[in-house]
Amino acid sequence: MSRNMGIDAQGISSAIEKTILDTERLLGLNITLHDIGGIFHDGLGNPLLGKLRQNHHRLPICALADRNRCVEYCRKGMNAKAGSAHETYFIGTCRIGLIEIVIPLKKDNIHLATIFAGIWRKPGPPKKNGEFKYTKELLRTYSSLPVSDGGYFESVARLLLAVGQGLLKNLEEIQRIDMPHPTRKDEIQKFLILNAQRDISLADLAKRLCLSPSRTCHLVKSLFGKSFVELLTAERINRAKTFLLSTDYPVKEIAETVGIGNEYYFNRTFKKLTGLPPGKYRSSRSGHA
Repeated sequence: MSRNMGIDAQGISSAIEKTILDTERLLGLNITLHDIGGIFHDGLGNPLLGKLRQNHHRLPICALADRNRCVEYCRKGMNAKAGSAHETYFIGTCRIGLIEIVIPLKKDNIHLATIFAGIWRKPGPPKKNGEFKYTKELLRTYSSLPVSDGGYFESVARLLLAVGQGLLKNLEEIQRIDMPHPTRKDEIQKFLILNAQRDISLADLAKRLCLSPSRTCHLVKSLFGKSFVELLTAERINRAKTFLLSTDYPVKEIAETVGIGNEYYFNRTFKKLTGLPPGKYRSSRSGHA
Protein backbone atom coordinates (compact mmCIF):
# COMPACT_ATOMS: atom_id res chain seq x y z
CA MET A 1 0.00 0.00 0.00
CA SER A 2 1.93 3.02 -1.27
CA ARG A 3 1.75 6.34 0.56
CA ASN A 4 4.02 9.38 0.72
CA MET A 5 6.97 7.54 -0.80
CA GLY A 6 9.06 10.69 -1.30
CA ILE A 7 9.91 11.16 2.39
CA ASP A 8 13.40 11.09 3.82
CA ALA A 9 13.08 8.17 6.25
CA GLN A 10 16.61 8.54 7.59
CA GLY A 11 16.15 12.27 8.20
CA ILE A 12 12.83 11.74 9.99
CA SER A 13 14.30 8.92 12.06
CA SER A 14 17.17 11.21 13.14
CA ALA A 15 14.70 13.99 14.01
CA ILE A 16 12.59 11.63 16.14
CA GLU A 17 15.68 10.37 17.97
CA LYS A 18 16.92 13.93 18.57
CA THR A 19 13.53 14.92 20.01
CA ILE A 20 13.62 12.00 22.43
CA LEU A 21 17.26 12.63 23.39
CA ASP A 22 16.50 16.30 24.09
CA THR A 23 13.53 15.28 26.23
CA GLU A 24 15.70 12.82 28.17
CA ARG A 25 18.31 15.48 28.86
CA LEU A 26 15.78 18.11 29.92
CA LEU A 27 13.88 15.76 32.25
CA GLY A 28 16.88 13.74 33.44
CA LEU A 29 15.37 10.33 32.70
CA ASN A 30 15.50 7.47 30.20
CA ILE A 31 12.81 6.97 27.56
CA THR A 32 11.95 3.71 25.82
CA LEU A 33 9.31 3.74 23.07
CA HIS A 34 7.54 0.52 22.08
CA ASP A 35 6.03 0.53 18.59
CA ILE A 36 3.04 -1.73 19.24
CA GLY A 37 2.23 -2.90 15.73
CA GLY A 38 5.16 -1.64 13.65
CA ILE A 39 3.49 1.58 12.53
CA PHE A 40 6.67 3.70 12.80
CA HIS A 41 7.83 3.19 9.21
CA ASP A 42 7.90 5.17 5.97
CA GLY A 43 5.39 3.10 4.01
CA LEU A 44 8.03 0.75 2.64
CA GLY A 45 9.02 -0.87 5.92
CA ASN A 46 12.04 1.37 6.59
CA PRO A 47 11.94 2.02 10.35
CA LEU A 48 11.67 5.45 11.93
CA LEU A 49 12.85 4.21 15.35
CA GLY A 50 16.29 2.81 16.12
CA LYS A 51 16.97 -0.52 17.81
CA LEU A 52 18.18 0.94 21.09
CA ARG A 53 15.21 3.27 21.47
CA GLN A 54 12.83 0.30 21.70
CA ASN A 55 14.99 -1.81 23.99
CA HIS A 56 15.00 -1.59 27.80
CA HIS A 57 18.14 -3.70 27.84
CA ARG A 58 20.24 -0.69 26.81
CA LEU A 59 19.74 0.46 30.44
CA PRO A 60 22.40 -0.98 32.79
CA ILE A 61 19.92 -2.34 35.37
CA CYS A 62 17.68 -3.96 32.73
CA ALA A 63 20.70 -5.48 30.98
CA LEU A 64 21.30 -7.51 34.16
CA ALA A 65 17.79 -9.02 34.07
CA ASP A 66 16.60 -12.03 32.09
CA ARG A 67 15.30 -10.96 28.67
CA ASN A 68 12.39 -13.41 28.68
CA ARG A 69 11.16 -12.03 32.01
CA CYS A 70 11.40 -8.50 30.64
CA VAL A 71 9.43 -9.47 27.55
CA GLU A 72 6.74 -11.02 29.72
CA TYR A 73 6.54 -7.98 32.01
CA CYS A 74 7.14 -4.97 29.73
CA ARG A 75 6.33 -5.90 26.15
CA LYS A 76 3.38 -8.07 27.07
CA GLY A 77 2.09 -7.14 30.52
CA MET A 78 2.64 -3.38 30.58
CA ASN A 79 1.66 -2.89 26.94
CA ALA A 80 -1.52 -4.89 27.45
CA LYS A 81 -2.36 -2.70 30.44
CA ALA A 82 -1.53 0.43 28.44
CA GLY A 83 -3.82 -0.69 25.63
CA SER A 84 -6.81 -1.04 27.96
CA ALA A 85 -6.00 1.95 30.18
CA HIS A 86 -8.40 4.89 30.27
CA GLU A 87 -5.99 7.18 32.11
CA THR A 88 -3.29 9.14 30.29
CA TYR A 89 -0.53 7.45 32.31
CA PHE A 90 0.10 4.96 35.09
CA ILE A 91 3.05 3.79 37.18
CA GLY A 92 4.62 0.43 36.42
CA THR A 93 6.73 -1.44 38.98
CA CYS A 94 8.64 -4.51 37.83
CA ARG A 95 9.43 -7.63 39.84
CA ILE A 96 12.54 -6.25 41.51
CA GLY A 97 11.08 -2.82 42.25
CA LEU A 98 12.07 -0.72 39.22
CA ILE A 99 9.57 2.09 38.71
CA GLU A 100 8.60 3.73 35.40
CA ILE A 101 5.97 6.12 34.11
CA VAL A 102 3.96 4.35 31.39
CA ILE A 103 2.14 6.46 28.80
CA PRO A 104 -0.12 4.90 26.13
CA LEU A 105 -0.15 6.72 22.78
CA LYS A 106 -3.46 6.25 20.99
CA LYS A 107 -5.26 7.40 17.87
CA ASP A 108 -9.03 6.97 17.60
CA ASN A 109 -8.73 4.97 20.84
CA ILE A 110 -6.39 2.47 19.11
CA HIS A 111 -3.16 1.78 20.99
CA LEU A 112 -0.24 2.53 18.64
CA ALA A 113 2.78 2.97 20.94
CA THR A 114 3.85 3.13 24.58
CA ILE A 115 6.32 5.48 26.24
CA PHE A 116 8.22 4.10 29.24
CA ALA A 117 10.10 6.73 31.26
CA GLY A 118 12.30 6.38 34.34
CA ILE A 119 13.93 4.52 35.93
CA TRP A 120 13.48 4.97 39.68
CA ARG A 121 13.58 2.51 42.57
CA LYS A 122 11.82 2.03 45.85
CA PRO A 123 13.73 2.80 49.06
CA GLY A 124 15.82 -0.10 50.33
CA PRO A 125 17.11 -3.19 48.53
CA PRO A 126 15.42 -4.77 45.47
CA LYS A 127 12.47 -7.07 46.03
CA LYS A 128 13.50 -10.70 46.37
CA ASN A 129 12.13 -13.42 44.11
CA GLY A 130 13.48 -16.48 42.40
CA GLU A 131 13.62 -15.00 38.91
CA PHE A 132 16.79 -12.91 39.24
CA LYS A 133 20.37 -13.52 40.27
CA TYR A 134 21.15 -11.00 42.98
CA THR A 135 24.76 -10.44 42.04
CA LYS A 136 26.91 -7.67 43.53
CA GLU A 137 26.67 -5.88 40.20
CA LEU A 138 22.86 -5.93 40.23
CA LEU A 139 22.70 -4.70 43.82
CA ARG A 140 25.24 -1.96 43.14
CA THR A 141 23.46 -0.81 39.96
CA TYR A 142 20.08 -0.90 41.69
CA SER A 143 21.31 1.17 44.64
CA SER A 144 22.70 3.82 42.25
CA LEU A 145 19.21 4.57 40.87
CA PRO A 146 17.27 7.58 42.20
CA VAL A 147 14.59 6.82 44.78
CA SER A 148 11.06 7.38 43.52
CA ASP A 149 9.38 10.68 44.36
CA GLY A 150 5.87 10.38 43.02
CA GLY A 151 5.19 14.06 43.66
CA TYR A 152 6.28 15.10 40.18
CA PHE A 153 5.17 12.05 38.18
CA GLU A 154 2.02 13.77 36.95
CA SER A 155 3.93 16.82 35.66
CA VAL A 156 6.51 14.62 33.90
CA ALA A 157 3.74 12.47 32.40
CA ARG A 158 1.98 15.53 30.97
CA LEU A 159 5.17 16.67 29.26
CA LEU A 160 5.90 13.19 27.90
CA LEU A 161 2.34 12.83 26.61
CA ALA A 162 2.75 16.11 24.71
CA VAL A 163 6.01 14.84 23.17
CA GLY A 164 4.39 11.51 22.29
CA GLN A 165 1.40 13.17 20.69
CA GLY A 166 3.78 15.33 18.65
CA LEU A 167 5.56 12.20 17.39
CA LEU A 168 2.21 10.65 16.47
CA LYS A 169 1.20 13.83 14.64
CA ASN A 170 4.36 13.63 12.54
CA LEU A 171 3.64 9.97 11.89
CA GLU A 172 0.09 10.79 10.79
CA GLU A 173 1.48 13.20 8.20
CA ILE A 174 3.98 10.60 6.93
CA GLN A 175 1.38 7.85 6.79
CA ARG A 176 -1.32 10.24 5.50
CA ILE A 177 -3.70 9.13 8.22
CA ASP A 178 -5.79 12.29 8.52
CA MET A 179 -6.58 14.01 5.22
CA PRO A 180 -8.59 17.28 5.17
CA HIS A 181 -11.15 15.88 2.74
CA PRO A 182 -10.66 12.10 2.79
CA THR A 183 -11.72 10.04 -0.19
CA ARG A 184 -12.91 6.45 0.12
CA LYS A 185 -9.37 5.38 -0.71
CA ASP A 186 -8.00 7.54 2.12
CA GLU A 187 -10.53 6.04 4.55
CA ILE A 188 -9.55 2.49 3.62
CA GLN A 189 -5.84 3.28 3.97
CA LYS A 190 -6.41 4.89 7.36
CA PHE A 191 -8.38 1.87 8.55
CA LEU A 192 -5.56 -0.49 7.54
CA ILE A 193 -2.81 1.70 8.99
CA LEU A 194 -4.51 1.94 12.38
CA ASN A 195 -5.80 -1.63 12.57
CA ALA A 196 -3.46 -3.94 10.62
CA GLN A 197 -1.92 -5.43 13.76
CA ARG A 198 -5.35 -6.40 15.07
CA ASP A 199 -7.61 -9.32 14.16
CA ILE A 200 -9.64 -7.58 11.45
CA SER A 201 -11.63 -8.67 8.41
CA LEU A 202 -13.42 -7.25 5.38
CA ALA A 203 -16.59 -7.16 7.49
CA ASP A 204 -14.89 -4.75 9.94
CA LEU A 205 -13.92 -2.43 7.10
CA ALA A 206 -17.45 -2.65 5.68
CA LYS A 207 -18.86 -1.61 9.04
CA ARG A 208 -16.43 1.32 9.20
CA LEU A 209 -17.49 2.47 5.72
CA CYS A 210 -21.19 1.82 6.38
CA LEU A 211 -21.35 -0.47 3.33
CA SER A 212 -22.21 -4.11 2.77
CA PRO A 213 -19.26 -6.58 2.69
CA SER A 214 -19.90 -7.32 -1.01
CA ARG A 215 -19.94 -3.62 -1.93
CA THR A 216 -16.79 -3.07 0.15
CA CYS A 217 -15.07 -5.98 -1.59
CA HIS A 218 -15.78 -4.46 -5.03
CA LEU A 219 -14.75 -0.98 -3.85
CA VAL A 220 -11.37 -2.17 -2.53
CA LYS A 221 -10.66 -4.07 -5.73
CA SER A 222 -11.56 -1.12 -7.95
CA LEU A 223 -9.53 1.41 -5.93
CA PHE A 224 -6.40 -0.65 -5.25
CA GLY A 225 -6.47 -3.47 -7.81
CA LYS A 226 -6.06 -5.88 -4.90
CA SER A 227 -8.31 -7.71 -2.48
CA PHE A 228 -8.70 -6.65 1.15
CA VAL A 229 -6.65 -9.66 2.27
CA GLU A 230 -3.83 -8.75 -0.14
CA LEU A 231 -3.77 -5.16 1.12
CA LEU A 232 -3.81 -6.27 4.75
CA THR A 233 -1.05 -8.81 4.18
CA ALA A 234 1.16 -6.26 2.39
CA GLU A 235 0.74 -3.81 5.27
CA ARG A 236 1.63 -6.48 7.82
CA ILE A 237 4.73 -7.54 5.87
CA ASN A 238 5.88 -3.90 5.69
CA ARG A 239 5.57 -3.75 9.46
CA ALA A 240 7.48 -7.00 9.79
CA LYS A 241 10.31 -5.39 7.80
CA THR A 242 10.27 -2.54 10.31
CA PHE A 243 10.62 -4.90 13.28
CA LEU A 244 13.31 -6.99 11.58
CA LEU A 245 15.44 -3.88 11.05
CA SER A 246 14.72 -2.01 14.27
CA THR A 247 14.42 -4.68 16.99
CA ASP A 248 15.99 -7.92 18.17
CA TYR A 249 12.59 -9.65 18.32
CA PRO A 250 12.63 -13.31 17.19
CA VAL A 251 10.79 -13.95 13.91
CA LYS A 252 7.96 -15.78 15.68
CA GLU A 253 7.36 -12.75 17.93
CA ILE A 254 7.37 -10.42 14.95
CA ALA A 255 4.81 -12.55 13.12
CA GLU A 256 2.49 -12.44 16.13
CA THR A 257 3.04 -8.73 16.69
CA VAL A 258 2.05 -7.74 13.15
CA GLY A 259 -1.06 -9.92 13.29
CA ILE A 260 0.05 -13.15 11.59
CA GLY A 261 -0.19 -15.94 14.15
CA ASN A 262 1.16 -18.79 12.00
CA GLU A 263 4.96 -18.57 11.72
CA TYR A 264 5.15 -20.94 8.72
CA TYR A 265 2.59 -18.87 6.79
CA PHE A 266 4.41 -15.69 7.80
CA ASN A 267 7.79 -16.96 6.56
CA ARG A 268 6.32 -18.15 3.27
CA THR A 269 4.40 -14.90 2.69
CA PHE A 270 7.34 -12.71 3.65
CA LYS A 271 9.59 -14.47 1.11
CA LYS A 272 6.90 -14.26 -1.57
CA LEU A 273 6.52 -10.49 -1.16
CA THR A 274 10.15 -9.52 -0.53
CA GLY A 275 12.16 -12.24 -2.26
CA LEU A 276 13.96 -13.21 0.98
CA PRO A 277 13.06 -15.19 4.12
CA PRO A 278 12.78 -12.98 7.24
CA GLY A 279 16.13 -14.07 8.70
CA LYS A 280 18.05 -13.35 5.48
CA TYR A 281 16.25 -10.03 5.04
CA ARG A 282 17.37 -9.01 8.52
CA SER A 283 20.99 -10.11 8.06
CA SER A 284 21.27 -8.60 4.57
CA ARG A 285 20.26 -5.19 5.93
CA SER A 286 21.70 -5.47 9.44
CA GLY A 287 23.49 -2.14 9.12
CA HIS A 288 20.32 -0.26 8.12
CA ALA A 289 18.98 0.78 11.53
